[in-house]
Amino acid sequence: MDFVKDLWSSILTPGTNEALLKATHGSFAALLITLVALLAATRNIHYVFLTLIAAGLWASITWFVAEVEREKQRQKENGEAEEPVTEAKSSGKEDSSPKSAPTKRTSKKT
Repeated sequence: MDFVKDLWSSILTPGTNEALLKATHGSFAALLITLVALLAATRNIHYVFLTLIAAGLWASITWFVAEVEREKQRQKENGEAEEPVTEAKSSGKEDSSPKSAPTKRTSKKT
């Protein structure tokens, strides 16, 4: 039950934790097992490509998570502070344009 609680809390908070990674790996493993079973049962070429796509996606997600963890470790070793990116900081400037009031359109009847 602790796993479900950790998984639910990870959905509502930014970043990843161990429960989310386990759920991701479990989901992809179940997907690949299902696709391989369907491939064996039907011998349809579509399942080969679906299996390759799912395996590639799983590998890319695993690689990305490892790279993020490696970067966090590098920042921790170098003593760099992690700064959350906000919308104003990410765009480099704030929106200072005045908001115009809606105009009322009238139609003329002749």
